[in-house]
Amino acid sequence: MLEKQGGFFSLKAILKSLIIILMIISFAGWYFGFTPDDVGDFFKIVSTIHKPEMPITVKYRPSILGKGYVVLIQNHADKDLTFRIKIRSTSRNLTNKNKYVNIKSQDDISIGWLEGWDFQLGDKILISHEKYRADLYIIKPN
Repeated sequence: MLEKQGGFFSLKAILKSLIIILMIISFAGWYFGFTPDDVGDFFKIVSTIHKPEMPITVKYRPSILGKGYVVLIQNHADKDLTFRIKIRSTSRNLTNKNKYVNIKSQDDISIGWLEGWDFQLGDKILISHEKYRADLYIIKPN
């Protein structure tokens, strides 16, 4: 598929291949009902696949005092880390929230309605860090 020209790969052939791949992904996304945000999340995960796995654990539970669910993120690293968290709701017209959270070494944080987000079933959480592979979490029934 890639043609070598004088020891170099043809930029034209590479771009043509990328366009074809993007067309296939776009068609598959349309067919399976993916949103542009779903495709963006997919590209974020794929673009970081070469990086090490994040040293975190993500769990969720029903909120005790409020409504919805609470997400618990535990940092297992030996240093404090700042993560970018993209929260997207499928039940509320794809509302997006982005926040950066710092989690101390061997500590955890909780995110729920007290922090401004009442997670519902189907909500998606994309967690990323510049040195680690991005991961997508979906609130599912237990």
